[in-house]
Amino acid sequence: MKEGMSGIVGVSLLLVGIVALNRVRMEIPLEKENQTKLVKFMIRMAVFSVLYLVPLLTVIGCYLYEHTYRNVWETTWMEENCRRYHIPCPYKVEQTRRPAMVLFLIKYVMMLVVGIPSVFWVGSKKTCFEWANFLQGRRRKDSGVNESRQVLQEQPDFAQSLLREPNTPIVRKSRGTSTQVRRP
Repeated sequence: MKEGMSGIVGVSLLLVGIVALNRVRMEIPLEKENQTKLVKFMIRMAVFSVLYLVPLLTVIGCYLYEHTYRNVWETTWMEENCRRYHIPCPYKVEQTRRPAMVLFLIKYVMMLVVGIPSVFWVGSKKTCFEWANFLQGRRRKDSGVNESRQVLQEQPDFAQSLLREPNTPIVRKSRGTSTQVRRP
């Protein structure tokens, strides 16, 4: 069952990510705006994960149902159709049962529903504006790259921030927005 294994791996990676994000959230207690953004991101990630896991678990349940009753369904079909198709009839059928078509429909709908949260995750307002600007040919010249480089240069190395002692303060470089008067 590939779906079961991928679900277990996905949930374990999700838990590792939540633990890491929670640790990052604890590292920035003084920066309220960044902490609020991180909490919103964590909530968004949790909602997306639930909207992915519920259909996945439903599909896995349908697969288990199919696996459990498949032999009974095949025997029932053979008993009902053996004379029509001139095949050997089963001997002493103990149990007959037909599959519930509703479960098959639910399985296929849930396979398709998984893609809907992805559209909302990727299709944010910012992404739509960026694509609209790109398609209209109004790209910003390297401004996004420069902003990203500036942010990366200002932030301490993530691995170093996780490996440092808990009570050691984080040293941040100034953005050069000081209001003090410079003297020559």
